[in-house]
Amino acid sequence: MVEVLGPDHYILLCAGRYAATLTEYRNADDRERHRLQQKMDYLLESGRLEVEAEKCRRENRLGSDIRSFVRDRKPLGRAISGTEAEAVRHFYATPPAPLLDTLSGEELMSLSDLFEGWAQERDRHDPRTMIELLGWSDGMRILVQTVGTEYVPLNPPEGAQLPLLKFLANRMRKAG
Repeated sequence: MVEVLGPDHYILLCAGRYAATLTEYRNADDRERHRLQQKMDYLLESGRLEVEAEKCRRENRLGSDIRSFVRDRKPLGRAISGTEAEAVRHFYATPPAPLLDTLSGEELMSLSDLFEGWAQERDRHDPRTMIELLGWSDGMRILVQTVGTEYVPLNPPEGAQLPLLKFLANRMRKAG
């Protein structure tokens, strides 16, 4: 597990501990699995809360018109500066720790590549969408740096619906 200090520290701490606990879970006997499942649920929820808190912190650092541009998706009646674009990208680059419940490290990397590729299609996307896609790509790469590309989540419950991001990741991997 990579030690990260900075704004993503607590998110990645939860993610790294979740991945480590999942490894323990796989190696545990039935008696111990219940306790480890509770710990994983706690870590996943903690990661989700940390993502929300960090997104609020990052949003509060944005200027009011940029905040409205991001949060409410309202049009911006002026050009966005490079510094503002980086602040918006940083907002969207919050590592999506809750995705560890359903996506593997390889799937996260596939989605990261997909989003980065979409962002390069300038004729198909407005600047805000391009910035969002690049931020999402960054956040997924940051998360994979913590859990590794070899990370694999538990299998979903029997009959569970396939999440859209997992579907996209699987399509991306099959196409590549």
